Amino acid sequence: MIYVIAVLETEPSETARVIAAAEPLIAATQAEAGCVSYELHADVRKPSRLVFVETWESRDHLEAHFKTPHIAAFGAAISGAVLKQRLEIIDAADVEVS
Repeated sequence: MIYVIAVLETEPSETARVIAAAEPLIAATQAEAGCVSYELHADVRKPSRLVFVETWESRDHLEAHFKTPHIAAFGAAISGAVLKQRLEIIDAADVEVS
């Protein structure tokens, strides 16, 4: 299993736009081969901090996800709305932070 934690710090005035753009992303991703779970959460103390929590069957499935049209569409839709982002990829042998 591969676990992913992706944190987006959004402009507070843009959070609703990012969440709306995430709706089709989430639906499409949950239908992907190898996706075990894919959820979006908001920090209750800082609602402009959004956290994707993902579980994938393999690294190959995750890499295929990164190349999907819905990932590209989400990136385009949230352009200018994200102040900071962090991606953590966790597997049994390694932890990556970028």
